[in-house]
Amino acid sequence: MWEYLSSRPIWEILATLVGMASSVWLLGLAIVYVIRKGNIKKVGADGVEVSDGIVAKPLTKHAECLHSRDIVLTLRRQADMINRCRDIRDSVLPEQMKYAESRYMEIKGLMQKIFLQLLEENAVQDGIDVGNIVSSEDYHLFRLCMRSIYEDLRDYVRACFRENHLASKIEDEFRIYSGLKADELIQKASDMLNDLYRGTTVSRTHFHEEIKTVLPEIKKIIEDMFRHARSVSARSATEIERLMGEFDDYFRATIM
Repeated sequence: MWEYLSSRPIWEILATLVGMASSVWLLGLAIVYVIRKGNIKKVGADGVEVSDGIVAKPLTKHAECLHSRDIVLTLRRQADMINRCRDIRDSVLPEQMKYAESRYMEIKGLMQKIFLQLLEENAVQDGIDVGNIVSSEDYHLFRLCMRSIYEDLRDYVRACFRENHLASKIEDEFRIYSGLKADELIQKASDMLNDLYRGTTVSRTHFHEEIKTVLPEIKKIIEDMFRHARSVSARSATEIERLMGEFDDYFRATIM
């Protein structure tokens, strides 16, 4: 039997082992049942005979298999491997998003610094207290805009990461991809500012012109965001492959 199994695919071998383990488990239930009911007359190779003549026999020949313990341990090890791989996969997106959100805060800081400088320059002529410009209407509008932009772009970035094909891209392909995504995100943010911002002390046109001075830096930050996401995907794929390889080695050494 083991010679035959060794030539079969892993999935077929595991399916056979599951059936064998189930047989052992069901036989155990039968034994527990008759023990609880009492009146056990004889225990032999053919099964457990009770006083009324009923015999609880092994459901298949695998129930008495000498490798039953190895089978159960292998199935437990497989379940552990599957759970660990699932945990790794589930952790990828949260780790990617945590880093992306931290880099977004850097971008927000750059934009906020420029906005406050413009607001301070124009505050006097609009009768705004320079020492309290963060209480101005324009600043509140700016913060609302940045919050809306963050929520919209966060969902978009999450969707990009969830595709999870980043690790499969070669370097040149990824460099082009991350550059395009950076340009796309910058354009989305610009469009949203055009639609949402209605300040008067700092005009949208003036703000737009000043933001151009930091666009190269913003683009680098976004590209780094995607590069980090790619690194996380690659690392998780390598770890999953390692776990599956370890299980395959254990399986072949124990069962085949």
